[in-house]
Amino acid sequence: MHISNANQQLEELSAAWLEAKQSEIESRDRRIAAEVAMLAILPQVEEGSYSQVLQNGIKISTRSSLIYTADFEKLEEIAKDWPESLIKTKFEVNTSVLRDIRKQRPLFYARISDAVTSKPAKTTVTVVQGDSLDV
Repeated sequence: MHISNANQQLEELSAAWLEAKQSEIESRDRRIAAEVAMLAILPQVEEGSYSQVLQNGIKISTRSSLIYTADFEKLEEIAKDWPESLIKTKFEVNTSVLRDIRKQRPLFYARISDAVTSKPAKTTVTVVQGDSLDV
């Protein structure tokens, strides 16, 4: 009797779990669709953040960034005279330094641009209502 009861409970719980999981998937899909629609309306920022407080008190924030990748064979040749702060121990590009070089030293960035590429990362969207606007 106990095994049958346990089996029935597990069947009910697993059915509830599957229903909840499907609901999560549908909710995630609706959230992502709303994010895509908001991003189509909001100003595009290549790197950085943007916030807007709506008349109803809801605050929408976006955060955008670029993902940098490098052709290390090209970089080895180019980077012979690079400052150590630009390259991590394993010959990885230091993204924050590279981001600064791209913005502040465009001539140097142009010199390495054949070996370094950047592409937009997924922009994140945050929506906050009412009293949570400090977040």
